[in-house]
Amino acid sequence: MVRTGICAIVALGAAGTAVAGTSDLVASFGFTDLNGSFIGSNNDGTFTATAAGAGAASTGGDVTRLAGGLSETAEFDADFADDADEADVVINISVEDVAGDLVGSGTFEISDADGDTISGEIEGEWILGPFGFVFFNGTITDASFSSDGDDQEGLTFDGPSGGSFAFGDLLASLDGAFSLLFNSGDAFTTSFEGVSVQGDGLLVPAPGAAAMAAAGLVIATRRRRG
Repeated sequence: MVRTGICAIVALGAAGTAVAGTSDLVASFGFTDLNGSFIGSNNDGTFTATAAGAGAASTGGDVTRLAGGLSETAEFDADFADDADEADVVINISVEDVAGDLVGSGTFEISDADGDTISGEIEGEWILGPFGFVFFNGTITDASFSSDGDDQEGLTFDGPSGGSFAFGDLLASLDGAFSLLFNSGDAFTTSFEGVSVQGDGLLVPAPGAAAMAAAGLVIATRRRRG
């Protein structure tokens, strides 16, 4: 059956300590106020979240490299979608009712200020919470950083609002965990658009997704800079 209740909200708050202690983490990302939409009906269709420009809500967030106890952050301040030609966030996940469970698979891609990307495949479960909240808890596989150009030396992931980090040693496959949280009112009963979405991810060297799932690691939500 489709799972409902407060499990999604509790999981979001409870996972932070466990995730923070995972020594293999190499990168994390998180964005608030993504522009969410759903095309379909009756728990069958496609969910999309993309970077939103100026308006009632505009997307902000960051991508952070974690190494040797240090962190370097590429910043995506609110309104970056209006100010940068290349920077973007695109998430596409299917919605499918399989024997009463809502499952989804798809992809994500985050582009930096000059078109370099981090992208990967997503698979997981949609959880319908109270008061119209929807939570997606899943794993990331086959993720990697990629350069927009041909030069594979000195590669940097550059935030449109400042900050950068080198990713030349992260071109191999990465795994991880991924979550989404939003409120659509009627969940996936009918198509909708213009919903504010929060998305977060953690990345570890592959193969790591199965281990993270077995340990019960989901993403703790975090408020980004506005």
